[in-house]
Order: sequence, then structure tokens, then C-alpha cells
Amino acid sequence: MAVVLLLSIATPAGATRPSQSSEPPVGFVTSATGTRQLPAVSSPDTPTPQTSYNAHGLQKEVFAFAPHWALNQESTWDYNVMSTIAYFAITLNYDGTWYTQGGGWQGYYSSDLVDMISRAHAAGDRVQLVITTGGTASINDIVTVPSVSQTAIGNIVGAVANRGFDGVNIDFEGSGPSATYPNIQTGLTSFMGQLSAAMHQQRPGSQVTIDTYSGAASWDDGLFRIDTLAPNVDAMFIMAYDMSFSNMSGHAGPNAPINGWTYNDTLAINQYLTKAPASKIILGVPWYGYLFTTSSNATYAAASRAQAVSYHNGNVELTCGNKVSYGWDAQSQTPWAAWYSPRSNDPCGDNLGSWVELWYDNPQSLGIKYGLVNAKGIRGMGVWALGYDGGLPEMWSTLNTYFSCPASATVDATQATTEFSVSLSAGTCNVSYYDVQEYDVTNNAGWFTLPQVKGSATGFVAQGYPGNSYQFRARSHSKAGVVSAWSTVTTDIDTTATNAHPYQGLYTQDIYGGLYAAGSPPLKVSAYWAGQNVARAGHATPGTPSSGAILDAYGGLHPYGAAMTIKTSAYWPGWKIARDFAFLPDGSGGYVLDGSSATAPVATCSTAGAASTPSASVATRAHPL
Repeated sequence: MAVVLLLSIATPAGATRPSQSSEPPVGFVTSATGTRQLPAVSSPDTPTPQTSYNAHGLQKEVFAFAPHWALNQESTWDYNVMSTIAYFAITLNYDGTWYTQGGGWQGYYSSDLVDMISRAHAAGDRVQLVITTGGTASINDIVTVPSVSQTAIGNIVGAVANRGFDGVNIDFEGSGPSATYPNIQTGLTSFMGQLSAAMHQQRPGSQVTIDTYSGAASWDDGLFRIDTLAPNVDAMFIMAYDMSFSNMSGHAGPNAPINGWTYNDTLAINQYLTKAPASKIILGVPWYGYLFTTSSNATYAAASRAQAVSYHNGNVELTCGNKVSYGWDAQSQTPWAAWYSPRSNDPCGDNLGSWVELWYDNPQSLGIKYGLVNAKGIRGMGVWALGYDGGLPEMWSTLNTYFSCPASATVDATQATTEFSVSLSAGTCNVSYYDVQEYDVTNNAGWFTLPQVKGSATGFVAQGYPGNSYQFRARSHSKAGVVSAWSTVTTDIDTTATNAHPYQGLYTQDIYGGLYAAGSPPLKVSAYWAGQNVARAGHATPGTPSSGAILDAYGGLHPYGAAMTIKTSAYWPGWKIARDFAFLPDGSGGYVLDGSSATAPVATCSTAGAASTPSASVATRAHPL
């Protein structure tokens, strides 16, 4: 092993040689007066573990609706980037009994639902059962007639238990209090409290959520009074879409703007935060848009027709449309496109004889919404709806980048050479870079911070000494700013491992006592003097490249690498007189050289051996230790 000194200091002109001292070296703990104490090196930062919403390091709630008509696609969904899947839906009649017709009821008993629940649970996700009903009149009966409320609650709890769900989502969409239904708001709040109590009692750990309007927190007179509703549920899903119909009725426009108009995502979150804790707020986003039939191709053109179009089908329209012009709306932070649909022979098959505008969300605009969720610190986001992705991977990759990005490190269990590869990945996440660290298990030293690894890389090259065991850990930083938990792996270097370099170990020492590995494993130093020009020399123990000592300016020797005890015969507190040192060939001792060329014997011993002191000095004036 070679140690390169970055700086050496000559004795100042006119300086006299200080008297000898038997005081202990710099950095050692002592009660003796006059000993200068310098800060020891600190270990690398170990981050606080992130809250995880599933078994794959998801850091926010990702609440996704799975409509019954999309269940046949359930095997294509990425359960690792979701935390709750809500099966949509079965329906209550006005009297609290079940409506047993239609696709929702059939899907409830389907094998696809069984498989979806199994896949979700394997990923550590929850599965909720969505309950709907038939409008304002039915809602009023269910929530204001006590006998009907109890029938409905009993049926809901039973339906959740029957298929192994982990909770329930209430999707009651209707109007607020009126002369006809004066108690519907207070009745809904009371109903949700009763349902939550029954669900939590019958199924401890279950979750009760409710779907609410984007503008519900802007006033207190609607169906959902957020401040009184919040204590009675585990979370609220804001249906923050279909806003164009209220924001600009009769015109083409953004489905879910981030800013502007009467309703937008930023305003909705801010209003909810004034009436409910952040831990109960979920921002719903659309995985669909609208194809408007318009009078021109101008932004926000007058529209005579609007048809909902999934993200996947929207991409199909953009591909088949004739001479499509693309735009980006700065206020809503969403994309849009326009083209002319001929009366006949329309490549898309619409044959409208009119201009059309597609207003939609894509990974770029969705990423802005996901970033808003992170910035506001709310519980998470939600998706309406699964299946609208059409299997396109970018929708899942964007979720991974903003909310998860779990790092995965892999390495072979044993190594036949001292240089080897550690593989890194983060699934579909768009990774900016990885933090990587190494721990020397054999010497109980680390964690050592290694150079950052680019997100585009598939791994990094590591080093180890024969016969030693090492741990490596990595965490990813996504391009959205998400930091994953550590992923840790272990490997053993064979005692007969081939050296990968013509040297056994190579390190650079700085003037503060730091050691920097070059094609070698990192080593622990026992003293480090940040910002202080104190370190003077470093040498490896003969025949043992993984250990040695660093000399400070006052004559103290500080071991690095494998544990070792060093005793010196001279120490000069306050005088930067020490210049260099050398070990004896057998490593049992050595000498420290001071500024007048005198040498002081050194005794060493490993943690398992006794110290020995050289019997003679090689200089005229020796400094016995």
C-alpha cells in the first residue's frame, strides 16, 4: 500500500526544538491538562426511514379505482406503485338492500376480482369495496332514515368481509340540503361516523373513505361539509376532474387545471387544508380527457359536444388525426390538440365534419399534479381510473418516479477477485442518481460513502480485501426528488481471491487525516481534524494493507483500518514538530522522526497481541515511549 502526502510542513526558521513529553497522542481521551482534543471523524448520515404505504416503499397513498368493466385487465396493473385499489362498484337501493343486477354485482363474484385482491395483498396494498347509490333521493333515505341506515351499514360490513376487502369507499354523488332534503348533509356525516365505527369494530385496521367534490371545501352548505365529515372518515378522495364544465361551460378546456378559473387542483387542496388534516386528503386525478366537437381550432373554442376519452384512446386519436396541431396550456399546465374531422373517410372513424379539440393529461401534466401532492404534504393522490392506461408503461413509470422509486441492490454471495460488481435498479422509476455506501463487517467499520452512481448506470464496481465480509447499501434519488429507503446486500471475499490490481491497497491521505481509496476498499480512520492542518504522514502496517497509522503534527499516532494499539515514547503538545514515522519490518514497532532528525521508538500490537518496544534507537537522540 502507498500513502501519498498532499502537504508536508518544514520547521519554521528560528524555531527551537521542544522538550520531550510522555503525554498521550492528539485525539486520545485523557484527563491530563495541556492535551489538545480534536474532533473525531463522524459516520455518514443514516436517513430516517420513510413511511411506506405498501411493501415496496411507496411514500404516498396512491388510491386507484378499479372499475368492474376493466377487471379483465387487472393482471397488467403495477401493484407495486399503488397502495389502495378500490373495486368500483356495487349499488345500494334506497332501502339499504343490494341492487343485484349489472356488471358491478357480477364483478363482485368474479374470479378476476379474486385474482386482483390476491395480487394487491401480495404487494402490501389494501383493497376497498366502493358503494354507490342512485342519486340524491336514495342518498337521503339511506343517511336520514335510521332503520335504512342500519340495514345499509350491516350489508356493507358483510359485503366487505365476504370477499376479503380491507375497507370501504362511499361514492354517494348528489345535491346538498334543500327544502325536499333538509337533513341530507348532517345525515351523511352521521352515517359515515356510524359506518366507520361499525367497520373498525368488525374489521380492526380497515379503512373507510369517501369521495367528495373539488369545490366542497369552499363552502359549508353542500352535500359534503368537510370540517364535520373529516373526523368521521379515514380519508377523503377529491374528485378533481370534469372541471371544464363548470369553469367554462360550452367551451373546450382543461379537465383538471392546476391553476386558474373557479375550480383547480391547487385551490381545492388549499381549501381542504383549512378544514381537514393533510393526512386525510387525497387528490384524485384523471387518466382520461375529453374530445370536444368545436367551432374552430382556437384555444377554448366553443364546443357543441364532449366525449370522455381514456388516456390510451386519446393517444390513438392523436395518432390517427389528420394534421394534428399540439398545444400546451400554460395556465392549466395541461396539453391539448386540435385537428379537423372530415364528414367522411375520417382516419379516426369520427366523421364529424367539424373541428375537434382533445384536452387531456399526459405524464408531464400528471407529474405536475403529483409534484403538487408532494409539495402540499397531503396523504396522497388517486386515479380515476385503472384500465384507462391501456397498458402504456409511462403511466406507471410516472407514479414510480414521484411516489416510490425503490432501490434494489444485488451482488454475488461470494467473490473470487478483490474487485467486483454490485448491480442497481429502481424498476420503472426515472432515477437521477444513487447514493451508495460500504460497510466492513469483518472490522466492524463504516458506513463509508462511495461516489454517487448515475441513474442511467446499472451498478458500480466495488473493492474488498481477501477474507473479509462487506455490506453494501444503495438508495435512489428520482428525478422528481423522491429518496428511497436503503437496499442492503452482503458479500464475502474468498481468502484466496485474486488481486485485481498490481498493488494490494492504494490510498491518498489529506492534511486533515482523511484517507481516500483508489482501487481499494475504504478504511476507518480513528482521528480526523476538519479544517486543521495536523496530519503529517501515513503508512501501512508491513504485510497488512488494510491497517496502518497516521502521524499527527505533535507526535501522536492514530491507527486506521483494522483495530490496533499504538504506544509512542514522545509527544510534543502545542509543537508541530513531528515529521514522519516508519514501522519495523515485522510491524512490532517503529520510530517517529521529529524536526531535528531525532527518532522515537514506537510499540504496536493488534487487538489480539501484546505490545513490544524496539530495544534501540537509530538516532543520536531517541524518544522512548
